[in-house]
Amino acid sequence: MDLGAVGTAVATVLGGAAAWRQSRRSSFTTITRRLDAELRHEREQRRLLAQAYVDLLRWARAVDPGPAGPPPEPPDDLELLPWR
Repeated sequence: MDLGAVGTAVATVLGGAAAWRQSRRSSFTTITRRLDAELRHEREQRRLLAQAYVDLLRWARAVDPGPAGPPPEPPDDLELLPWR
């Protein structure tokens, strides 16, 4: 058996394994970055939704539950644009 051929084969296998591992690590990094970005976006949307809900509750408490009539207009400081 030729020792040079065996050495070359071992070096090729080790090089291929290292390249595969590096590719896998790169894919993992890409996936985690994407998940982090999606999580930040979802947290922002939840914050906006919670704030809109709190604003609506404040407005509902301010509305007089008197005799039936047309509903009052929401106040100007109630921001509903993100939800239209």
